[in-house]
Amino acid sequence: MVSREPGDGPMSHLQGRQALLEKHAWWEANTEVHDEKMEGPFVNGDEFAINYHMDVTMEGERHKMSETGVYTVRDGKVAEERFFYAQ
Repeated sequence: MVSREPGDGPMSHLQGRQALLEKHAWWEANTEVHDEKMEGPFVNGDEFAINYHMDVTMEGERHKMSETGVYTVRDGKVAEERFFYAQ
């Protein structure tokens, strides 16, 4: 599996199950989610998109953020995730 985020930070391009498990562990350890809403999925062939709207505290600062995740499915599993948001 591949995960892509905008920019060139340490989590902007990850590949492999272990890397994604570490990314999600980092998110859980460093983010307090106050509210989250999702819209979708919006399906097109072997891809789908979900719009996320979140109210979170990260690194001591509270943020409202919106992003779109686009997921590609191969052999019945998510093979790639790409995230789009304003930087």
